[in-house]
Amino acid sequence: MNHILKTAEQYINNAKAEFQDGNKNNAISLLEIAVRSAIAQLEKKYDMNGLGLPLQDRIARFTNDYQLVNMGKVIDDLFNPVLRPIGLDHGTEQPKYSAQQTLIAIEYAECIIDFVRKEIGKENE
Repeated sequence: MNHILKTAEQYINNAKAEFQDGNKNNAISLLEIAVRSAIAQLEKKYDMNGLGLPLQDRIARFTNDYQLVNMGKVIDDLFNPVLRPIGLDHGTEQPKYSAQQTLIAIEYAECIIDFVRKEIGKENE
């Protein structure tokens, strides 16, 4: 298996551990990193660059599966530094995620990484 995908899976496992410890913000951050790195690896396979594009657009280049594309949008919306510019001023609070949001993000991240694993495993056309 690809090293980047193994790392992405480790990020998901770490996110689950963070969630179990009550650190939902850390879990969401790890999931976002996992998904973005996995998608970047798929883009690399096809000599594409998705830097700066929303996750849903990056995923849509490889599938017409609306549910999978929407999963990328949900993860992007949860972790959007433009909407939540943490650290730009001292008045900005960290976002607060519910347990349900975090569990959904874990499920969606696993689905996206599974999709990427299958796509990378396909023979080059």
